[in-house]
Amino acid sequence: MIQAALAAAGAFATPGRPVSAAPMGEGAGHIHRTFRVTCERGEVALQRLNTQVFPDLDAVMANLQAVTAHLQGKGVKTLELVPTNSGGFLHTDAEGVWRCTRFIAGGRMPLEPPSLHDARAAAKALGDFLAAMADFPVAGLRVPIPGFHDTRARFEAFRAVADGSEEAAFAFTHEFLADALVDRTQPIRPVHNDTKLANVLLEAETGEGLCVLDLDTVMPGLAAHDFGDLVRSAAFDGGEDEVTARLDLDRLRALAEGYLEGAGESVTRAEREAFGLGARVLAFELGLRFLTDHLEGDRYFAVSHPGQNLARARAQFARLRALETQADAVDRICAGG
Repeated sequence: MIQAALAAAGAFATPGRPVSAAPMGEGAGHIHRTFRVTCERGEVALQRLNTQVFPDLDAVMANLQAVTAHLQGKGVKTLELVPTNSGGFLHTDAEGVWRCTRFIAGGRMPLEPPSLHDARAAAKALGDFLAAMADFPVAGLRVPIPGFHDTRARFEAFRAVADGSEEAAFAFTHEFLADALVDRTQPIRPVHNDTKLANVLLEAETGEGLCVLDLDTVMPGLAAHDFGDLVRSAAFDGGEDEVTARLDLDRLRALAEGYLEGAGESVTRAEREAFGLGARVLAFELGLRFLTDHLEGDRYFAVSHPGQNLARARAQFARLRALETQADAVDRICAGG
């Protein structure tokens, strides 16, 4: 794959000839494959795109160009696309479809598990992103993955393949969460839709937010989706396969403080009051997605061994239990109290 990445990089207007490539973010993401490519006069990030997950690449790229132009116009550091040598931004070869962006120097990923400083800084960067996109017209965004956070649709997809397992039984007892956010009155706005900390670069020296990454899922949605996903992914000690991961209220508070500081007045009181519920819904939704994918033969999320998506589902449901057990404290902290 390294040689394929080097060959693909040669199709882009890179800073000089590509000379070496190395995988980036191994284990951090489940969708695209990303490579850091060193060229004669600089570096780029090269991605082989997952066309099964994102079949409508025209929508993906149209959104990416519009969103990055909007952020650049506000002076926000963001991804910068590298064109192909023949024009356009995608290259197709026998290995797949490739995209290239300029490598962002001087950054680092948040610690895992994140320190309180990293949690707050990354959350603030995501809140800043929400605020910067607040005046972007929702109608100007295409929808590359219809129903991405349609929890009811996710539940029905699960129902169609459900087995008699304990995990399936737990999911059925929580069906009420499928419609919980729909019943709240909240504005539809441009949201990131994949707010795990691995999608934020921090300044290597200061530890402050540098750039929000992975903009392929920017679509119309709810702020509670973004904040809820941040909580279910970053407020726990342990990885997504670990059912023993512990909810850390101090880290949750750091996430809430950072996010609310970044988002500022762009979020309403009703949105803030739904953030705790959003965390429970997103843990449920992702658990459903992992469980459904396991039952369907691991067609969506990449796995390194059989049963990994089942382990991920169990871990998300364990997080949901923890969020439910401490729901009063979670809701208060998430709302900024």
